[in-house]
Amino acid sequence: ISTAGLGNFNHTELTKALYGKQVSVSAGIGSYYQYLSGSSTPKDIETLMQLIYLNFTAISADEEAYKAAIERIGISLKNKDLTPESVFGDSLTNTLYGHSPRFAPNEYEDLAQIDYNRMMQIYKERYANPGQFDFIFVGNFDEATLIPLINKYLGCLPAAKKKETWRVIPSYFAMGSNINHFTRKMETPKAQALEVWHKNVKNTLEDQVLADAAGQVLSMVYLKQIREDASAAYSVGAYGGVSRFGDVNYALLQAYCPMDPNKADLALSLLASGLKDNTVTVDADKVQKVKDYMLKQADVDAKDNNHWLGVIDEYREWGLDTQTEYKTIVNALTPEKIAAYLKSLLDSNNHIEVVMRPAE
Repeated sequence: ISTAGLGNFNHTELTKALYGKQVSVSAGIGSYYQYLSGSSTPKDIETLMQLIYLNFTAISADEEAYKAAIERIGISLKNKDLTPESVFGDSLTNTLYGHSPRFAPNEYEDLAQIDYNRMMQIYKERYANPGQFDFIFVGNFDEATLIPLINKYLGCLPAAKKKETWRVIPSYFAMGSNINHFTRKMETPKAQALEVWHKNVKNTLEDQVLADAAGQVLSMVYLKQIREDASAAYSVGAYGGVSRFGDVNYALLQAYCPMDPNKADLALSLLASGLKDNTVTVDADKVQKVKDYMLKQADVDAKDNNHWLGVIDEYREWGLDTQTEYKTIVNALTPEKIAAYLKSLLDSNNHIEVVMRPAE
């Protein structure tokens, strides 16, 4: 779709017409939402509005640009199995999502199944009713300039105020224990591991803060134990967060570890014990460092447009205020709370482990 034409311009002409302007708009369709996202400088706001309007009303096929894009994608997909990192990524995706066809990695053979006319038809169906969209604008715009442009370019869009409902897709992250170990020939021998633990949550602000903090604490633990003390990994880190799929929410903790092949077993052992040990006792100094960082980062984020887009969208869609009480909840973090959170993840018994080692 990104290669389509807009209005009287094909893709190449549109690129030329926008030369010298700092503006972009892109469309996307996911499992539950269709959306437009874009940005511009203050002086190019009217062009931004024009692009939004055209994405709803005047998108057109550009066969030449489409074929060129498919050719580039085809070359990439044909060669992807030559790269161990790509093989690891595909194995991870299949294991993480239980080989669901909705999340299957793209393959070269898939390109033959694409019908460009049907693709354009789907886009036009999804964007036929702008009344289903909520528009959020954040930035250093002049409201006296922006409102008339909104009236001019968005106010005239043909729209019915009709909201669609979604059907919850029954399976996302694989449940239970899912272990995938395999070998791969590679020029530079390297082992890789990714561990994921997850559980269902309500997705409150406290859930989000706990997940984030737990990931940062465990990242510090792994860095010390696996990389510095054991010299078993080239790098290692952990991440915690909450993923929403429709109205189903997962708290997850993931750890990524590119390992020394000769010390892979040791690294895997430390990944497991690092989590287990911290379900009992979490170091108070590490928690304080994480809290200090999160509070400082909150002030940095408050100056960022994307942060506020996220805050507003979360409140608009789910009624969840992720801003007002954020620092209060961070300040209330304790080693005991993080240990209990990690224990609840471990006790959920939802664990995904993907390990790639070099073939002999």
